[in-house]
Amino acid sequence: PGKPVVIVSVLPQAFFVQKIAGDLVTVQAMVGTGDDPHTYEPTTDQMRNLADAQLYFSIGVEFEGAWLPRFSAANPNLKIVDSAAGVERIPVAPTSSGQATGELDPHVWLSPSRVKQISSNIASALEEFDPSNAQVYQANLEAWLQEIDQVDADIRAALLGITRNVFLSVHPAWGYFAQEYGLQMLAVEQ
Repeated sequence: PGKPVVIVSVLPQAFFVQKIAGDLVTVQAMVGTGDDPHTYEPTTDQMRNLADAQLYFSIGVEFEGAWLPRFSAANPNLKIVDSAAGVERIPVAPTSSGQATGELDPHVWLSPSRVKQISSNIASALEEFDPSNAQVYQANLEAWLQEIDQVDADIRAALLGITRNVFLSVHPAWGYFAQEYGLQMLAVEQ
């Protein structure tokens, strides 16, 4: 009670907000475990919670195209921030049959360098929204960026000396990860 309400599109964003804001905000994700961000529709309870939210962090998943205007209409005071602003998008990887869709891959949260950009965008928006806690957000961001760097270093160390750089994935979600680490993803589904 009394904490600003921040809503995000997907669970990874909720984790990023928590790393940066700590307990200064209440964060809720629209798309939860097991939900499909490509076809998601918010529940009535989520729409009610949205009426009390101050910030919404979008990231470019499909349901946002249909729902962000509705969120703004339901809460004219809601500030919608593109948390992936400045993130270079790549096309969805071709399927194992070689077919390319021409769509951009929305799974930007699977690349450490892109998570750093997303996190910086989140911190900037939180600092603008709540300047009295800007130092807390900045300190938490710096600690989080160091943690991301350590995970990146661990992944790079684990991949040293691999003899194959190709991996198979059912859903083409790992394109940014593959690009970051010089891997090739073969996706079964489009």
